[in-house]
Amino acid sequence: MDISLYVIRKRQKVKRILFFCIGLLAILGHCSCSGKNTVVSTDWYSTYNMDSYSNKGYFYYDNGYIRYADIESKQDVLICDNPDCKHDRGNCPAHFDALFMYGIIYEDDKLYFVSEYGSEKLGQFFFYQSDVNGENRKKLGTIENVQFIHGIQYYDNYILISYNNTFDDNLKEMHQRQTGIYLYDRIENKGRILFSEKATDAFINSMTVINDTVYFTYFYIDLTPEQVMEHAGDQNYLSNYLHSGLYSIQLENGTAVKLVEGALSEGCIKGWGDNLFYVKNNKLYMYNVNSKEEKEIYNEGLMLAPTFGDILPVFFKWVRETDEGIYYQYVEGDSLKEIGRSDKYYYPIAVFPDVVYAWDFSDEGNGSKVFIYTKNFLKGEYTKFHTFDVID
Repeated sequence: MDISLYVIRKRQKVKRILFFCIGLLAILGHCSCSGKNTVVSTDWYSTYNMDSYSNKGYFYYDNGYIRYADIESKQDVLICDNPDCKHDRGNCPAHFDALFMYGIIYEDDKLYFVSEYGSEKLGQFFFYQSDVNGENRKKLGTIENVQFIHGIQYYDNYILISYNNTFDDNLKEMHQRQTGIYLYDRIENKGRILFSEKATDAFINSMTVINDTVYFTYFYIDLTPEQVMEHAGDQNYLSNYLHSGLYSIQLENGTAVKLVEGALSEGCIKGWGDNLFYVKNNKLYMYNVNSKEEKEIYNEGLMLAPTFGDILPVFFKWVRETDEGIYYQYVEGDSLKEIGRSDKYYYPIAVFPDVVYAWDFSDEGNGSKVFIYTKNFLKGEYTKFHTFDVID
């Protein structure tokens, strides 16, 4: 038996014991399933709102505390394992005096995350390691000149961070926003700016990695902020200056190259094999990174759901008139098939081999987070969503 699991069993009450045994064993089993010779599991999906999903459960940061929601037990608990803890701020190991907590993952009996916890200035984050219960926190490295994180992705030995900077060194708002991608090396525990641009409303929508090349969608307005305000009511005028595109950049000493003009990411940009899926002109397209060929595969602009493992890409849309969701999956031969319709709108967050996470945007769900087993989701059985029991 793993010694840390033994200690937890000795220290906890029965209810809490059962949860952590299930949760930790599930995560341990999950982290070995990538089948790649990598330092970090690539099967975690981290979002801008500080959630990190896996095939067995997910971590999230809520009101200063790290929590874990476990699929098998359907329980949502603080990571604190002390049954006598009052969970007071500053005393509970699950609590952090921080506004932001990104990319929380479990690996080799430790938690890893990116946070401004311990920073005394804007634009500085740290990469941390701690015990699974939040104790024994250790700064592994510093991330500089990054003010607001929008996306984070673990890839092999790296962490890719998309960010926006709004203020200059004197904390005065800059005339135009700076956006970019920061590359952090987990072996060297140091990082650098991989891509950076300044423009009005500059924004990196999403990113993915194929064979050590980062692919991302980048949006900006080719006008000054004053010009945008001057023509705020003239959408036809402004549309001539809105730019979005699919770009690529090598992880090592690369220069950004625009591949496709007009490409957007609805939900995410999805890589599958040597192909990328994205929306352009309200249609779904596929781009082959080797042949450089672009192909229309669906005549509607669907949203893309992040998929992991061997799951073929999943797409969806919301039908406003009926408030239903329609779900599709890519099939060999460069086409889509409809896999089902729900009478409630479930917005897929991430699709893993065993579980699909979603937001329930029905009147009853009111944006709550739910999950369904992947086998049911792909069969169109949308009455079998589950919720988590929150335990404090």
